[in-house]
Amino acid sequence: MSAPKLSGYLKRSIIPILKRNLRKELNRVRNEVEFPKQLMVKWLESTYSLDQTQAKKAFEFIIADIQNDKRFVQKTGVPGKPFIFYPKKSKDSYGLIQDWKTKMGKKLNDTFKFGSDFGKDFHLGHGTSSLSAVEYRAVKAAQKLSGREGTEAVLGVINEELELRGTTVEAFADTVFTKRGGLRKTYNVFLQIQAADENLADAAAEKAVNTRLINALVQMAVEAESSPKPLDIIDNALEKSLRNKPVKAIRSASKAKASLKNNKKARKGKKPSIVGKTRDAKGRFTSPISLMNLINARLHDVIRKNMGSPALNYQTGRFARSVRVTNISQTRQQQMTAFYTYMKSPYQTFERGYAQGSTQRDPRLLISKSIREAAAQIMGARFDIRTRRQ
Repeated sequence: MSAPKLSGYLKRSIIPILKRNLRKELNRVRNEVEFPKQLMVKWLESTYSLDQTQAKKAFEFIIADIQNDKRFVQKTGVPGKPFIFYPKKSKDSYGLIQDWKTKMGKKLNDTFKFGSDFGKDFHLGHGTSSLSAVEYRAVKAAQKLSGREGTEAVLGVINEELELRGTTVEAFADTVFTKRGGLRKTYNVFLQIQAADENLADAAAEKAVNTRLINALVQMAVEAESSPKPLDIIDNALEKSLRNKPVKAIRSASKAKASLKNNKKARKGKKPSIVGKTRDAKGRFTSPISLMNLINARLHDVIRKNMGSPALNYQTGRFARSVRVTNISQTRQQQMTAFYTYMKSPYQTFERGYAQGSTQRDPRLLISKSIREAAAQIMGARFDIRTRRQ
């Protein structure tokens, strides 16, 4: 996909998805609501200044109320697991859950005399097994991007912002959306009764991620749109020359074409140098910025694969997720250097020269190996890139 086409595609088809409220679409499939007992008891204690016994009674009242509501079916009641219920009617299932919550809240307040509105104190948030609003939007955008040539860097930016259960957004998209972009009928949305302050904090964080994502793609669209035309001409010339084919004339750039024909170095058979561009494993040109985004999209999985004794072990995933390539520089000789950062506290202690310094557990060795491996997967097995910690 050419730069102008990519810019237009992002503006018309991708960025609007990230701005759209998907609640209507999500309401067309079954919405389930889960009640994590331990969490809800703690929330009830802190919200209404209850002791644990009172909070447990309030929780049991909530569960008994939805169990007795003929509009709902109990999916599970396994000890130690959250209680899960869903409406018998899939149409407007979110609305049904909201209606039950409002009515139940009034009865709860009448019984326990909290003197507060349960509906305002507790919200419907996304459950632990479900996605947040920004994740749904990103997955839908990825589903639309998937398989389109020239959009790999866009997917890289989306994956860099979202850490989606250890997988990529495009891999997850097929479990959520159909090829036409509609939600799969078999997909269930999980909701959770959540304390209002925590729900609002989560919503603010998710909104910030969505804003960063939109701004990043807007910037990509602007950069693609303002991509200088002469570079397109040189790209075309190199593509043809490498295949021993004549260069196709471009009428709107006669000066650039004439300059290319009169270039003495080109006539002597020397390859023109394009600073800031290189080729991926499929022979397509990619910029250092695009390469950085693509590497970051793969980096967590590659680092996880490379971790293990005698190197650092993968436990919580915090170290692997903290590693980011922040810049890639390129010399005129096409040598690339990737600058990276990682969570230095507490992991820098394993660098040589520090308290627990080790030649085997040095995080720099693990990170450098993983960056080179990720770059080689993208650019080809013989691609070489240097690394440097910032």
